[in-house]
Amino acid sequence: MKIADGLEEDEKKRVRELFEPIKITPDDLNREYSPTDVRQLCLRTKVRVDMTLFNCLWEARKRFDNKGRLANKSERAVNGMYLKAVRRNMVRPFSAERIAECNHIRQCELKKENNARLDRWRRNAIASSVVGDGTDSQRNHAAQEQQ
Repeated sequence: MKIADGLEEDEKKRVRELFEPIKITPDDLNREYSPTDVRQLCLRTKVRVDMTLFNCLWEARKRFDNKGRLANKSERAVNGMYLKAVRRNMVRPFSAERIAECNHIRQCELKKENNARLDRWRRNAIASSVVGDGTDSQRNHAAQEQQ
């Protein structure tokens, strides 16, 4: 592990202990989802899209904002500044290979997170069925209040 290279042995051991649970294993990637698992993930997980990811124009905008160069400029002038930044290689578009590599890593991490979500939801469902979800007691309490 590159993170632990400059550390002492006991610190390396601690880093390994912390890293082990979040490590993506082949079992995580090979897990197949049933249709009910897919449905549960779709209904209970919010989709977040990062529109700035792999967007070189966003990087140019951040650069110009830091310098205050976009203040009081028309949309046409701002677009021209973006084009100029790309032409002069101030920012460079990401290569297709780099994007594919990063997307693969993100998909693997998402699969690991989804596995953990499904396992957690399944444990919670089992625990609530064993303990009881309290609906009977809630109904009894509501019926007593109505009387």
